[in-house]
Order: sequence, then structure tokens, then C-alpha cells
Amino acid sequence: GYRSGTENLPGIVGMGVAADLVRREWREESKRLLPLAEQLLDGLLRQLPEVRLTGPRVGRLPSHASVCVRSIKAESVLLDLDLHGIAVSTGSACVSLTQEPSHVLRAIGCDPEEAEGSLCFTLGRWTTGAEIETVLEILPKVVQRLRALSPKAQRAVQR
Repeated sequence: GYRSGTENLPGIVGMGVAADLVRREWREESKRLLPLAEQLLDGLLRQLPEVRLTGPRVGRLPSHASVCVRSIKAESVLLDLDLHGIAVSTGSACVSLTQEPSHVLRAIGCDPEEAEGSLCFTLGRWTTGAEIETVLEILPKVVQRLRALSPKAQRAVQR
């Protein structure tokens, strides 16, 4: 049902250029990103109590780091991090519109409380070690503050 001339030619050309860049640069970029993702995951697992890595520790995409933080709502974390210039996403992309706990997170054994605290970090071409350090400095403080405000988190601490 398309007429000639309605195709998004600039978009098609841009996708071709992007695919060519990935083909040429992915191996080297992966080698650069993997230590940054490891630095982020190591810091999060060390500094945040009741945090869970989603997925295996090895064999992950070098540009992806995903964790579930118990006793917080990830949306609140997003707002705080955004105020510090840090972009992060919540949950799973496959349920981003429904606000339901991700079936993917449930399938790997996350309970609903963990799934509510799902944070996904995506590293890219311009991600630096200094930015990872900034996240590791700010995120634990945000989580601590939000847990202090949460009656549910307070009950969990008292148990």
C-alpha cells in the first residue's frame, strides 16, 4: 500500500551506516566496554545490600548491566538519578508499557518485590570509567535514602 517516495530513505541510509560501524568496530568496542560493565557490576554488588544480578556473570553483552534492588521502586531511583544526569531504565523492555513485573525477570526467579527494583544500565561508545564511578558514588546513596523512606523496607530490616 505504499506509493513510491514514501520510504524513509535517510533512515534507511542511516541504518546502513550504523550497521557498517558495528561490523567494523564491535570487537574493539566490546573489549573496551566489558571492563566498564564489570566495574559497574562489581561496585553495585559490593555496595548495595540485597541486590541481585540478572542473568549470568559471564557471557553477557559487554554493553549491558542489569540488577534488581530489593525494597525500592525503580521509578523513584530513575527520578533521582536523572537529577544527577544519569540515564538508566527499569524493568524489561518487553513490558515497558504495562507496568507489570517482567515475565523475563519472573522466569529467572525474581519475586515481585525484586522485579519492582529492576535497573538496567546500557553502556555505549562514549561511556567512561569516570561515569561508572559517578554511578557507584550516587546510586548507593539514592537507594539508602529511598529505603529509609519506605515502610516496607523498614519492616524487612526489623525482621
